[in-house]
Amino acid sequence: EISCSLVGSEMCIRDSIWTQLDERTRYLLEGHYILNLPAAEMARELNVKPASLRMALTRARKTAYQLLQDKSRQ
Repeated sequence: EISCSLVGSEMCIRDSIWTQLDERTRYLLEGHYILNLPAAEMARELNVKPASLRMALTRARKTAYQLLQDKSRQ
């Protein structure tokens, strides 16, 4: 494990919340923001409509943001 003092507190906070997210939420955030997967492709993989995928992404962002807020208060 890398010390937080070596990589910075922001990265440590992000990494610590990542493990608290469920698999689907991590997939949504990683696919959309890191891998830049097309929404249509992600919707197909999850077997949902594009509108449902957009709502799932909204919920995923909200969940991650809330965890970040909670962590920053500690």
